Amino acid sequence: MSYASLLVPSPTFCRKTHQADLVRDGGHKYFLAALQDPTVPSDQRSLVAFVLARIVWNYSQGQEAALTGSLVSITLEQLQDSDPLLRQWAVIALGKSWENFESARWVGVRDSAHEKLFDLLLDPVPEVRAAALFAIGTFISSVSTRTDHANNIDHGVALKILGTVSQDANVVVRKELVAAFQWVVFAFESSFIQIVCQQIQEEEAAVSLSSLTIDSSSITPMKRSQIRDRVLSTATLGTSPDRLRLLSNGTEFRIPELQLTSSTSLQNLRRTASAHSLNSPSGYLANLQMPFTLSSSGIYHRLWAGLSNLEKDPHPEISNSVRTLCTYIRAKARDQMVSRDVIDASIVRSSSPVLRNPKSGDQVQLERLSPELKGTLVNSKKRKTSVSTLIAEEARPVSISSSEDPNLARPTLETDFIKESCNHFNQPLLEMIDEDKDSMEHYIRDWKFFKNCKIRTGIYEEVRKLSTSRLEEQIFLQKNPYQPTALRFHPYYPWLAVADKSGCSFWDFDTNMRFAYISNQRDARITAADFVNAHDNTLIMLGSDDGSVKIWKENRIINGSFGNESLDKPLLSETTGTSLVTAWQCLPELVPSTRGSGMVLHWDQLRELLIASGDVKIIRLWDANVELKLGDIPTGLDGCVTQISSDRSSGQMILAGFSNGSVGLYDRRKKPQQSQVISWKEHSRWILDSAFLSTSAAGTHIISGSISGEVRIFDVRKSSSVYTLKATSGMTAMTIHPGTDLFACASVNQTVNIYNGRGLVVGCVKFHEGFMGSRISSVASMAFNPYKLQLASGSVDSTIAVFSTGKSIRK
Repeated sequence: MSYASLLVPSPTFCRKTHQADLVRDGGHKYFLAALQDPTVPSDQRSLVAFVLARIVWNYSQGQEAALTGSLVSITLEQLQDSDPLLRQWAVIALGKSWENFESARWVGVRDSAHEKLFDLLLDPVPEVRAAALFAIGTFISSVSTRTDHANNIDHGVALKILGTVSQDANVVVRKELVAAFQWVVFAFESSFIQIVCQQIQEEEAAVSLSSLTIDSSSITPMKRSQIRDRVLSTATLGTSPDRLRLLSNGTEFRIPELQLTSSTSLQNLRRTASAHSLNSPSGYLANLQMPFTLSSSGIYHRLWAGLSNLEKDPHPEISNSVRTLCTYIRAKARDQMVSRDVIDASIVRSSSPVLRNPKSGDQVQLERLSPELKGTLVNSKKRKTSVSTLIAEEARPVSISSSEDPNLARPTLETDFIKESCNHFNQPLLEMIDEDKDSMEHYIRDWKFFKNCKIRTGIYEEVRKLSTSRLEEQIFLQKNPYQPTALRFHPYYPWLAVADKSGCSFWDFDTNMRFAYISNQRDARITAADFVNAHDNTLIMLGSDDGSVKIWKENRIINGSFGNESLDKPLLSETTGTSLVTAWQCLPELVPSTRGSGMVLHWDQLRELLIASGDVKIIRLWDANVELKLGDIPTGLDGCVTQISSDRSSGQMILAGFSNGSVGLYDRRKKPQQSQVISWKEHSRWILDSAFLSTSAAGTHIISGSISGEVRIFDVRKSSSVYTLKATSGMTAMTIHPGTDLFACASVNQTVNIYNGRGLVVGCVKFHEGFMGSRISSVASMAFNPYKLQLASGSVDSTIAVFSTGKSIRK
């Protein structure tokens, strides 16, 4: 039995016994020597790194022995190895070696370990990036005594990981980022509390002053519920709303049921400010013109702003974890503000004419006290307790314990990354190299391959039949819940994905049934949709105008049946519901809006490349295989990007249409600032669609159409268009077939015309009255089936329809 199998946790395993035995017998020295031996294969050194990680795992004697044996420097030497598993476990062993062991951390600082880990934050393997964040998290949490030197190092580390990893497309990596960043929050908790106190005070003051009405004789304070709604919406507070009232210029300060009279002058209120209140979080109230603020470039301000942005992460597990962390800080800040502002309350009470009126007596003061305090006063008459004493008692600082408010208990955020990484060594060492060709799984995949090939080649037969038929027969008509914003055909099954403002519906246009629905779950407008891995395990990609991209799996879709079923009949599982595969901020620069193009996506399945743009000045490229951003291409043109595509032959050329009518061609192989090859500005208005003509030689011809009704064909070797077609006087939607020279144009008069590359009409869909007539209103979106002559349209009245050349052609 190998050491790795001994150290993998199991229900009957006592890890510390094996750890102690290995350290006592000097076994760790053997593994340290093996790890730094370059003649040992990388896969075996990965096992060695795993064993060393288990030796130092929560075992102080093992950490000390490993530190003596130079584990830190040895693991750092493995970070550039070509084997990703070795890099991953070398980093995990490094992180475990200094977990709660400050001596090892300072050895790592001497060797610039944290800076070397920065290089792994952009590693092409997500597991290596996650391991680097785990090691950075234990690096920060290992400090027992805070010094300026330690703080400066951790400040730089925190800024680096937040700026590098916060937009990582991998969910596991971002989870490790949050888990690591919690130690930054706990290490500098008081500084973050101060930041939140300042933000709450400034926000409350701004809301108070904006709603304050002052005349020559009176002050009209804003209602308590109005001034607090905005602030309380961003924090879960463990205090009563009646405990605190801010005092600002012209704003009334209240303790429950105790109000200042309108005769109280502003000058009288300003006299209540003391030296203590000027230094407290509420001290800005006495001098509102000179509030205490931190510089916008301050380290903690930047860190808190970055953490607050992570609260908007599109993946719910990450956003909930960050929200738990932020709620804890906000609750601590509110608790601190309550304690200090209650002291300020006593000063305001002492300056109130009502309380200082010698003629009012205790009876008048009693009527103005809160019910709780009034009851205490009545019950305390036997002890001769005065009103002034009770007021002073109520004004004492109040601290809310964590047992009263669960938000004040320090949370602990944990992930399953290390546990899942350990499971790798539970797998058999000898894996099957070749797939079993007699297995059912192999037969199914082989059947899918030939079925998909048959569908892809069938498009050419349908194009030839256009000489005797027209693409205008309606085969599907239904009402979608909302107006469609994006339509996509599944390439191999009779499914239509219809995205709208609230989610995405899946329609089977053979059975006229909506068999699945995905809710957006965010206050954002879905503006892009596409199928991912449609040839095998189908996923759906949705892009929203808040910059987020989500990839979903509909559990009912099993991607085709096998056996006696027809090739065209997909198999739908009885299991319902959807599951979120991944989600990330693809374009955080986007701002949600009801106008503009929102998010514009183009998915290149062959190269696993995602191209994204929209209401921004860049085109962003994402490598879906490694889940990292490849880079940004500046558009260099005015207006937002309305459409994006790439050439099918090489995938290196990117075509973009803009809202001002421009069409730009970019070469992603060049440097970003030099990537624009050519641009055409012959259109005057919004580009509805543009693409490379699939029938042109070497992808040299481009077609585009705008809402003015003009369709133009460009040659990339010329600076002007080579052909112009006036399709209609006003165009509402346009789509171009990716596999043929067909394109469809929808006009404002409720007509859809389908043209071929020579400008001839091969189909026309009009609004007709009658039971059998096509009923289409103004079309807002359209899409072609990539491998069939089928056209889908979505209207402003939420009607969706599919048109074909006739059911006799469909197989």
